[in-house]
Amino acid sequence: MKDKVYILIISLITICCSNSRHENNYSINTHYQYVVFKGNDLKTYNIYVENFLNIKNNTKDTLIIPHKDIKNHLKMVYKGDSLSLSFMSDSDIKIAPLDSIDLNCAVNLNDFVKEIPTKLDKENYKIYNNYSKKYLSNTDDYDIIRTTKFGVFKEKYLN
Repeated sequence: MKDKVYILIISLITICCSNSRHENNYSINTHYQYVVFKGNDLKTYNIYVENFLNIKNNTKDTLIIPHKDIKNHLKMVYKGDSLSLSFMSDSDIKIAPLDSIDLNCAVNLNDFVKEIPTKLDKENYKIYNNYSKKYLSNTDDYDIIRTTKFGVFKEKYLN
């Protein structure tokens, strides 16, 4: 019985430590965003946001991040709604040691406007990390761009 208790304690410690270690392996920030206004048949504009997420490997080893971890943990919060991000691939993300990549994704905000606004408030297009319970920070060179076309993302991959 005593052995089982030790095994249980060691298992719990291992799980707790591995989760905190995993959290420090990489960091995610919003690099830049395109707010895309696509005209529709009603003579209004549907709103989408194309995001470029900068994922930095903080380790000296090649890091493999399961795609489902990113998809399940990150959501766009818009007008109180939590919206899933769409990706063009469901492959795991591989990052070289001490390097970073930009991961492209997009979201349909399920909203429309009658006119394209002249200014955008970046506070309206934040991405929330359900794992850390915080909004993603922006990179130092973050920019938000108003456009009528997606930059890289292909519309056919939107949810």
